[in-house]
Amino acid sequence: MEQPDFTALVEASRMAHVKTGEHNLWKAAMHLPAWFFVATGAEEDAVPVVGIVDGKPHLLAFTDEEQAEAMAKRRAAKKGSAAGAGAAPILNMDVADAVAYCKDLIPHGVEGVLFNSGVYAFQASLSRIIDMHRQYTK
Repeated sequence: MEQPDFTALVEASRMAHVKTGEHNLWKAAMHLPAWFFVATGAEEDAVPVVGIVDGKPHLLAFTDEEQAEAMAKRRAAKKGSAAGAGAAPILNMDVADAVAYCKDLIPHGVEGVLFNSGVYAFQASLSRIIDMHRQYTK
């Protein structure tokens, strides 16, 4: 299966007069085989990184492994090589498991999910992620 072009989907979703762009973006995200995450913690205790976006905690997710690896390398570079460890490992979850993980994060104060941090990032609240998964995967 060919990976959707999330750069083009994000650009289309930003056009206010074209609501189908946002629909197509989220539908593509919900139909990926897996979402990718930069891990924090050691091996069996590793969990996806939660970062601060607009002052609120968000799960950081990626639509492909390469973007997750690039984020892991940027995080490792910020920490400096003195830490001794290289980039954090990458986790992946099939989308249904990732959405279930989102449900588990709600009582812990996590507000949403930020996908593909950077210029072509897109985000939604955890409750909206759960609703869209239900809507787009019927």
